[in-house]
Amino acid sequence: MTLTPPSPPKWTQRNWAKKLIHVNRDLHVNPSFLGHILISCAIILLALGSYVWALRSIFHHADQWRICQQLTQPSPIDAPPTQTPTQEFPDLAQVIKNINSLNNTGGDAVLNTQKERLVSQLQQLDQAQRSACTIGIFFFAHRNATYTIATATGIATLAALAFVSKRGWERSNNAVINVGMTSGFILFSTWTFSQLYGQGINYESQRIKQSLATDLMNTVATAAANGKSYGFPNSPIEGKDVFWDLKTAAGMGLMTKALDKELKVLTTLDFGVDATFAQNAAIRIGLMFSPEEKAPSGSSKGKPNQP
Repeated sequence: MTLTPPSPPKWTQRNWAKKLIHVNRDLHVNPSFLGHILISCAIILLALGSYVWALRSIFHHADQWRICQQLTQPSPIDAPPTQTPTQEFPDLAQVIKNINSLNNTGGDAVLNTQKERLVSQLQQLDQAQRSACTIGIFFFAHRNATYTIATATGIATLAALAFVSKRGWERSNNAVINVGMTSGFILFSTWTFSQLYGQGINYESQRIKQSLATDLMNTVATAAANGKSYGFPNSPIEGKDVFWDLKTAAGMGLMTKALDKELKVLTTLDFGVDATFAQNAAIRIGLMFSPEEKAPSGSSKGKPNQP
């Protein structure tokens, strides 16, 4: 009695299957070259789709929660009762009204030009706050999208590595090896470009600027309401009884001068990048292709000089 060898599954005999897979003598199904290309393209497209989905989700929630929109327009002073004012902090229109009401009948009366300058600085703080918020959300969204892709591809790479380690390289299906290599390539690429473009550094920089601008706006609002200021968050004035009287030209001058120093920090563009990986890779490639230095013939290195 002769045993007939097992035949491959019928679906492997179809035309599309013959182009995507091949069956060896042991009936092990492995993807063909075209199959490997399709697997790699599918993983890359899935990673890109997940990246875009993460970006759209974060931007959508930022718009829904009105993180930056709440700072766009001040609510009008004479708004009708039926109109709901824009939610914001602080109310710029009210702050400007308080600044314009700062008067002094004495000899050192505050100048109108000083009031106009303080109002201009307040508007600059509002613009810096909104710009830092918008740019910060941009870098935050891309950083979180990168972390999403890196986490997913990292799990896929570890799972494929565990499968290959258990069954061995030769006994493992080539599709699993392809998944592991492609996922590892995506993980390495996304993490490298995230560091290269400084997504984390730039996000932290804009977050600090946005927080500083908010604190300064609140400080100006409080000072305009009280008619005096005790300094700024980063440069407080020592002493409880020392303050700037904003109803005098001298006090208003100190206030606007101090605000200029803070605005210089807020309006400076300082986007950071980390090109360490690219520089190290260029150095290593240069060393690989550079010829080795040979010691000159007749060298007496290590030998004592003859008298």
